[in-house]
Amino acid sequence: MASSHDPADRNGYEDRVVAARARLDDSISGYNRHARLAAQYRNAVERFERARESFESLRAGVSVTHETASAVKHAVELERLRAARETTANHRTGVQIAVRAYVHSLRDQGISPERVLVAVKGRLAHVVTNTAPDAPRLEAVQLAEDVSKWAIAALFDAA
Repeated sequence: MASSHDPADRNGYEDRVVAARARLDDSISGYNRHARLAAQYRNAVERFERARESFESLRAGVSVTHETASAVKHAVELERLRAARETTANHRTGVQIAVRAYVHSLRDQGISPERVLVAVKGRLAHVVTNTAPDAPRLEAVQLAEDVSKWAIAALFDAA
């Protein structure tokens, strides 16, 4: 039996070395390919994590901005409504004063209370019509009722 170092079997030894070296080269090449793929995957995961963090940060910023904008919009709307209510109250007071003055002027001319009420309601009907209601229907009905009350109260004011 020849030893593995026998010079007579030199070709067999060289063939085994060549085959082992080829397997080693293939293994190293395979390792390098897979190591490169693993590094690419790791880099992709890191980029994904950074992108997700940026997205979450941006989404949080957008959410805060949206909430702030909604709060500002709500505050502006509330202020607008407050101003409208204040203006409405001022006009309502003006109507009450005008009704009282109109009733007093009619009463001072000697017109009967029934005719004074008809005249006041006629003025209201003349100003607020179906084609040009200056207020929503509910508000117009409430104003008509209040005008009647104010007119009756004004009729009994001390002359």
